[in-house]
Amino acid sequence: PNANAILWNRIIQVWGYSKHPGKAVEAQRCLLEMQAAGVQPDVISFNSVLNAAAHTHLNGDPESKEDALKIALNIFNELKNCDYIKPDHVTYGCIMKCYRLLTKPSQERSETIRMVLEQCKQGGKVGELCLRELYSALTPEDFEKYIGVSAEEYSEKRHVPSLVLRNLPEAWTINARRTHSI
Repeated sequence: PNANAILWNRIIQVWGYSKHPGKAVEAQRCLLEMQAAGVQPDVISFNSVLNAAAHTHLNGDPESKEDALKIALNIFNELKNCDYIKPDHVTYGCIMKCYRLLTKPSQERSETIRMVLEQCKQGGKVGELCLRELYSALTPEDFEKYIGVSAEEYSEKRHVPSLVLRNLPEAWTINARRTHSI
């Protein structure tokens, strides 16, 4: 990894941990400055902005949350359309976290998360973070319908995620590393 990218990533991550209500805007600004400085972002850069957006719920007003969701969607789409890197299992978990924390429970939210999950499955990137976010965001019925594992069974095994992951179709998890990239 590029030492400059590591430094920029850390700056973006610090915004995610801050109490500033505009942390998503600031994290995105850092990403843009990184690119303007000629430093190529990696998937960690994008995931860190998504994480900052998701955590805007902690101290953001409704307008900040709306801005954070817009930023998250733009970052997610930019990464999906990027020529040199693609979303990883953490990316999908982070965008699900954004929907869970920045939107109210609704059928529309569940359907959006289901569509993200389908992309995640197709890429073989269903990992631990994805499962945690699905469990937290969906009704037990939807969780079982989308994953094929009851919410009760997941709840019993979630402290040892490999027990759940190995029971999913291999095609869903083949590209999901067991480590986090944010």
